Amino acid sequence: MWLEPGEWPGSDIAIRFPLYVSSNQPAHRLHSQDDHGVVSVEAKVQERERIRISASDASDRSIENGMIVRVFNDRGACLAAAWIDEGLEVGVVELPTGAWYFPADSSVG
Repeated sequence: MWLEPGEWPGSDIAIRFPLYVSSNQPAHRLHSQDDHGVVSVEAKVQERERIRISASDASDRSIENGMIVRVFNDRGACLAAAWIDEGLEVGVVELPTGAWYFPADSSVG
């Protein structure tokens, strides 16, 4: 039986956090293995993982391609490089799994 998660589009928490984060397995590394490798490093923007966002959601938030954004909810936060993707569904962002924790600013999250 499928039970709808508490953090799902349309849930009460979506009022405070309207973007649903989907995490995929990236093509440029295996989980967190090789995050420090050349292929993974070259896939990043300003040393940050890319977070895909729809053009509409980016526009609503004055986010430009490559801009470093704070991604957060009640459990924590991270920094990622916005990557505008016309093919991504409005209300959904995609942040790949496995990037290592290398804070540029320890005050984040």
